[in-house]
Amino acid sequence: MNRTAPNRDTPWGMSDLATQIAPGIIFYSTPSHGGFHLSADRLKVFSSGTLAWTWQGLGVQGWFEEDCDAALVVTTFPYLFTPAEVNNAAAILRGRAAIANATA
Repeated sequence: MNRTAPNRDTPWGMSDLATQIAPGIIFYSTPSHGGFHLSADRLKVFSSGTLAWTWQGLGVQGWFEEDCDAALVVTTFPYLFTPAEVNNAAAILRGRAAIANATA
């Protein structure tokens, strides 16, 4: 689908590019960072624990930063992304799990 969406304020500042991946899933880019914002309907597939696990707990508000948390979005909705993006996201999550297990 990938179409332009309106810019808005994000946890990383005002977006300069907004791309709707699918209804309820928008990727926002700012001059310094970016990430996905999901609608309340899209968030329903995530457990509260998973949302709280995101950077600064922003997943609870629908925000998934682009470095690590975005992997949750990509692996949850793999049909919206390329196989390479899904494989990369899965590797990121495996790395995060390994770090969490090593420090537990």
